[in-house]
Amino acid sequence: DLIEKNRKKITTHAQSGAASNNFPVLEAWNKVFELNPKPLLIILDQVEEIFTRPTKNFPNELNEFMEINSQLFKTPEDYPPGKLLLGFRKEYYSEIEERFRFYQVPRSGVYLEQIQKKDILDIFQGISQTPELADKYGIKIERGLPEMVADDLLEDKNSSIAPILQILMTKMYQIAVKENPTQPALTAALYQSLKRGGLLLGDFFRQQMEKLKAWNPDIVNSGLALSILEKHTTDLGTAGTYAKENLENDFIHSKEILPSSIQKMKELYLLFDSGTGRTGLVHDTLAPLVQQAYKNSGLSGQRSARIIQNKIGEYIKDPKNLLDQYDLHNVMLGLKGMRELSPDEKKLVGESRKKVRRALIIRRQARIGLVVLTIISLFMMLWAFNSKGKADAEKKIATQERNDANLAKAIAEDSSIAAKKARERAFSLALEAMQSDSNAQMALFQMKAAEAGLEEQKRIAEDSAAAAKSERDIAIVATLAAKIAKDSAKLAEKRAVVSQLKADTLRFLSLGSELILRAPMAKDTNKKAIMGKLGLHYYSQYMPESRKSALSRSIYAEVNHLNTVLLGPTYNALKTGHADQLRELEISPNGKWMATGGGDGKIYVWKMPNSGKILEQIPQIKTSCDTLFKGNLGIRALAFSPDNKWLSFNLGEKNIGLFPIENPNGEIIELNGHTDQVWALKYSPDNNILISGGADSTLIVWNLLERKIKYSVKLHAP
Repeated sequence: DLIEKNRKKITTHAQSGAASNNFPVLEAWNKVFELNPKPLLIILDQVEEIFTRPTKNFPNELNEFMEINSQLFKTPEDYPPGKLLLGFRKEYYSEIEERFRFYQVPRSGVYLEQIQKKDILDIFQGISQTPELADKYGIKIERGLPEMVADDLLEDKNSSIAPILQILMTKMYQIAVKENPTQPALTAALYQSLKRGGLLLGDFFRQQMEKLKAWNPDIVNSGLALSILEKHTTDLGTAGTYAKENLENDFIHSKEILPSSIQKMKELYLLFDSGTGRTGLVHDTLAPLVQQAYKNSGLSGQRSARIIQNKIGEYIKDPKNLLDQYDLHNVMLGLKGMRELSPDEKKLVGESRKKVRRALIIRRQARIGLVVLTIISLFMMLWAFNSKGKADAEKKIATQERNDANLAKAIAEDSSIAAKKARERAFSLALEAMQSDSNAQMALFQMKAAEAGLEEQKRIAEDSAAAAKSERDIAIVATLAAKIAKDSAKLAEKRAVVSQLKADTLRFLSLGSELILRAPMAKDTNKKAIMGKLGLHYYSQYMPESRKSALSRSIYAEVNHLNTVLLGPTYNALKTGHADQLRELEISPNGKWMATGGGDGKIYVWKMPNSGKILEQIPQIKTSCDTLFKGNLGIRALAFSPDNKWLSFNLGEKNIGLFPIENPNGEIIELNGHTDQVWALKYSPDNNILISGGADSTLIVWNLLERKIKYSVKLHAP
């Protein structure tokens, strides 16, 4: 305290060179003695750090230090009042002793033996019976406590007794002061309560880390606390110091929590201030425990550091040696719990992320392609089965119609026979009528008196002639019926042929709002398939002229890396204006609108033509509808609502946009729920439900009335 209070005065006095020898260190020493006329005892511990942690700014630090000592203790009559004690590990005795001899510095050596029971008892006696300490701290020690503590500490011959005793007495004093600030007492009961928590240094380290975790779980669970403590150790397994500036650079990603974390470690006696702008580990014996905990740690920060350390050498030799997906995942999880990466390490992680991202995209596309291929295969099987069923039904109908025609033909033949018989009967009746008429005339000339009988015979002849005419009419009707039946049979045969041609050649199928062209597989070449998420477009790039007339209401799409739509039957070309290839094409259920989406991330909405005219683009479409997909993947999903009022599409990387088609100036509604790219969209028939599928393997069912998620299903692709 005396030196700190008079630091400026001592420094000024030393720099003025007041003494005759003009030696600043000696001047400062003498000034301290002048302020407090008691021999000054200066202790410099861990002198071996001159070798273990050399300072770049002082490459000859040991020689310069010895030069100062040689000046301080040059002549006995000029020795400064007091002593200078140097503490260092015995492994460095020979190097330091050689420098002392070279500079002829007077000294004496004392080897510190293992602390004994008597030493422990003297420590307790000193703080309670030394007048100055007794007056300052007022500590009372219960009888028998020193012996109890000494026996417990000396039971383990390999334990670090001095630091454990220091920690134990410090903790006991802090608790005793809280219980009685004016007269703290160190009792056996207090000692036993601390003993149950663990006396060894390892116990102390674990206890302090648990307290640090209770204060902030994240810095311990992430491995950040261990990484900071490990920086305060040396390669020789001893305690070291670290500059605040270097610490901030090494943990720049944790700069917000770093100052408070360092302060908390000081409060828990893990770190201490070792000088201006430097912190150090509290004791050498704690360093091996920190290094062992760091080496064996399974926390994300240490796991990440080990992966990076093992891989960086291979990467520097060959940049193709990158992290695999598993190692990269562990590294990313542990970045916040480890030191800052070096430039080479950052490059390694960056290149590895690109490689893994590319692999994931390929794997996702393969899975999606497999799912789509499966759906297409099922759809083709169902379509083939349905087509066969329809062909069989039409064939059955044609057979029935042929049977009906044969029956009608048979009936017509029977009618023709009946008509012939009727004609013969009519002819016979006519002959009979003629014979009757001749007899009547002869009777008239011969029997003029029988006029009444003649009139009766005439009426009978007229009735017979009328009957003959009716029979002739019946024959004509029967002939017409036979001809109609024959024509019906021929018509049925023609219908059967036409039905068979439909089953074997060109066919159209309406699926939702899309018109899908079906053509036979045999003998057709230059065919292409467009695989969409919710439908299949199958078309012929070079279709014969005889079939083009069938496309009067369809759209013929050319997708060979062009942004052009061809409209049938005249095949007028429509330049969509997309700067990249045409990715999506959707037609509204009422046939009024067409939407196109491209790899440039833009969406255009078009008015459909009446008959093969070039489409008319809506000029009022809002620019906010021109979405740009991150990763330059563009528009991947388009869907019209069944009521033709809304167009849904992938908006950005993870969102869904709803655009009011009939109100180009309307607001785009956003739906947020996916964690990765949106790939497919489909409406329910009542317009109230929208189903979306994404690269995150999640199927989300949206309630469009409330505009929120109804439920979602996590799929696991093979």
